[in-house]
Parts: sequence; structure tokens; C-alpha cells
Amino acid sequence: LLLGAIAQQTSRLESAVTYYKTILQLQPNHFEAHSNLAVALQNWGDWQGAENHFKRALELNPTHSPTLFNLGNLRSQQSDLPGAIAYYQQAIALNPSYARAHNNLGNTFRAQGDLRQAAVHFRRAIELEPTNHATYNNLGNVLQEQGEFAAAVSLYQQALAHQPDNAEFYFNQGN
Repeated sequence: LLLGAIAQQTSRLESAVTYYKTILQLQPNHFEAHSNLAVALQNWGDWQGAENHFKRALELNPTHSPTLFNLGNLRSQQSDLPGAIAYYQQAIALNPSYARAHNNLGNTFRAQGDLRQAAVHFRRAIELEPTNHATYNNLGNVLQEQGEFAAAVSLYQQALAHQPDNAEFYFNQGN
């Protein structure tokens, strides 16, 4: 498992997949191997394989909110926004303080054009994780799209306070 994780973190996805599959040959119900293999397969572009292993991991641990979050990310990658929303909402139902799930749910609502719901989830993500610069930027983008320019500028400034060398934040603030 550790060799797979190291291979995955060093972008040697083929090796990571091999390590995780070896574990599953020995222990077919190994939750972490299914979960990690799913992420490796997703990064490798094997979305169907990733989905199969995420779902198997979920069968083994149905209340694991990070697996639901990862399924949301997979659905989002596949442009299945309603599916992504459903998985993010399930992850949040299990763990209401899951800031990353709120952020990604906000991004998905924004992609669907529901700026009001996007703002709700970005604000919640900021409450839960006030040092996440990307969420300030995301909320700023939504407010900018709604014509709330002063509030958007303030959020971009907060994002820059956390990451002062981020050109995207300056670009957004300039706009």
C-alpha cells in the first residue's frame, strides 16, 4: 500500500496501479486499496475503472465521505454536473464541515449557472477553512458575475493575502 502511495505521489501511475491490484489479489476487500486504485485510475484517465473501484470502496465503507467526494470529482470531470452535485451533497450530509466538498459543490453550481447556490457553498467553505485562498477567489468570481464588484475585489484581496504571488488573483481583481 505504501509503495503504491509513493508511486502515485511521484506520478508513476502504472506502478501505483500494479501495487494496488496486487493487494486486491491478496485481499479483495481491502478498502484503502480500492480507494487509492480508484484515484490512480482516475488520474490515469481510466474513468470507468476508477468508478468501479470507488463504488467498491463505498460498498465496503458506505459512510466514507472522501470516497463520495472523489466520485463527485469524477462526475465533474466527466461533465456530469447533476451526478457531481449528488455525490458532493452526500459527502456533505455525512460530514457537514467538509470544506473541500462545499468548495467543489460551489464550483459545480457555478458551472450550472446557479450563482446563488454557488455563493452559499463558497461562503460555507470559507467559514470552515478560512485560509483557503482558492475559495475566496471562487466566491469573488461569483460575486463579480453578479455585478457585486466591490465585494469581489475584497475577496480577491483576501485571496492575495493568503497567496500574494498568484497572478490569477491579480487578474481577477484587475477585471
